[in-house]
Amino acid sequence: NWLQTRLFDHQGGGKIDPSMFEVAPGYRGSLEFNGFLAVELSGDFGADFQPVGTYRWGAYIDPHKLLKIWPEYSHSAGVELRMVVYEAPPGNAYDFSKRLVFDEAQMVDQVPIHDTLAAGNLCVTFEAKGQGWLSLGNVHFRWSRYEMGEFLPGGGRIVDHDRREVNYYFSPADLKPPLNVYFSGYRMAEGFEAYYMMRSFGAPFLLFADPRIEGTGFYLGSPEFEAQIKDRILQCLKALGFNRHQLNMSGLSAGTFGAMYYGSQLGAHSIIVGKPLANLGDVAQREQSVRYGTFPTSLDVINLHTTRAVQKAGRKAMVKALNARFWETFDQTDLDATALMLTYMRQDDYDDKTYHDLLVHLAQTGKHPYVIGRGLDGHHNDGLNETATWLKKQFWTVMERDFDRRKR
Repeated sequence: NWLQTRLFDHQGGGKIDPSMFEVAPGYRGSLEFNGFLAVELSGDFGADFQPVGTYRWGAYIDPHKLLKIWPEYSHSAGVELRMVVYEAPPGNAYDFSKRLVFDEAQMVDQVPIHDTLAAGNLCVTFEAKGQGWLSLGNVHFRWSRYEMGEFLPGGGRIVDHDRREVNYYFSPADLKPPLNVYFSGYRMAEGFEAYYMMRSFGAPFLLFADPRIEGTGFYLGSPEFEAQIKDRILQCLKALGFNRHQLNMSGLSAGTFGAMYYGSQLGAHSIIVGKPLANLGDVAQREQSVRYGTFPTSLDVINLHTTRAVQKAGRKAMVKALNARFWETFDQTDLDATALMLTYMRQDDYDDKTYHDLLVHLAQTGKHPYVIGRGLDGHHNDGLNETATWLKKQFWTVMERDFDRRKR
């Protein structure tokens, strides 16, 4: 039983987003849906705890799996919140077998759901009391490995004061340089990407996954949030006895932002990315002008990462501010000992400027990294196999040329 509940195959996790929120019939305050980011409520919630709403659908109870729930929320000082979880048998959403109540002290960490049915569903309702505002975001459900980690044995979490989260997994492998870091791209299913590819190199590796919004928050966040990501990379380097010249950063699509953003700050040995996205403001702008509904998550991203003051200034100000989040940081970094390897789509409908802008900023700031660029014809979601194959080839080139590792 111990083995079955902790060392099972695969990883599992998902979320119920705010669009699934259904307000309670008795609620009389204001209500505003803010995309997949949050649902905002404001008013008098009452002197005692009363339901404010429930999330339609729910989480499937997998046999022999411990589920953990992580709710995203924030509220004003005058409001108190609790989460109520109902357990229902398969095919019957009205005959509850269990009612579990969790207060905010219990929701500081992920909430474990013990002793569930062999199968069935978990339904989530939130109750509040007091006066003020309340913001409810995604409700995450994950397979837990108890004390052995998150998603994979040894996996962990980074959480800031706003309950914004990033997951990580570190494998020391053979303890020899380099440390290869990979940032997962857009994923609606929660968990880590490219585990088997990174393991195939035989070197230590570190995976990151961003489960926020619909599928990613592009690894941006509060100063605390970003500092924790950098600290995690540095802690892994220290544990291995490596320096920053023995660090390779990588990612595809949404993961390229994290690889370039943190790789440039850390002065990594190499940054290897496919379909790079640096101008996140342009990615959001193109939802209206080019893609027409292909990637609406980009609108939540620009909403999450710009301030209220910038949002009041208008769309152009928001686009400019979010683009600047990358370039203002990039321009202050030292890349003279870094290799930049990028393959990009020439007609990228998300961001077709990153490679060009990168060369311009390098020239303007006088940086002299080693740059390899390769363009492919197509839109952002084209050429996936070619891009992945190219990225893996560049990894092996770096491993063989600079770290004396031979392809197995």
